[in-house]
Amino acid sequence: MNIVSFCTLEYMYRDASNYKIFERALFFGTFEDRDERRLREHLLEGEWFIPEQVGLEPLQGRFAEYSATPNDDDHALHEFVALRPATRKECETLELFGEKQTILRAFETSQLQQTRVESLCEPRRIST
Repeated sequence: MNIVSFCTLEYMYRDASNYKIFERALFFGTFEDRDERRLREHLLEGEWFIPEQVGLEPLQGRFAEYSATPNDDDHALHEFVALRPATRKECETLELFGEKQTILRAFETSQLQQTRVESLCEPRRIST
């Protein structure tokens, strides 16, 4: 497997109490420096997104194993961490999520930038 042909998207969920859950998704496609800049152009304030809008897994439901959810700390926004070349270990252990160009297009067509931030930070029901 040629790891040069894969990249990893890292993202996280952080609730209002600053508890965090991290995730990585493996994509087929060679990483280019402009990819992260291209993606950030379509994030709210260059950082925030709603994973369901781009086909990624929402992470806030994972708190259910630690506490009752949903709670007042739950919201829809997730933080983009990085888009970078995949490591050999990631290529061997992560399930292939899709193609890099597909996820970049999903971010470009998401409607997040047209959404009011206040409405995204309201508590919401999370299915577990």
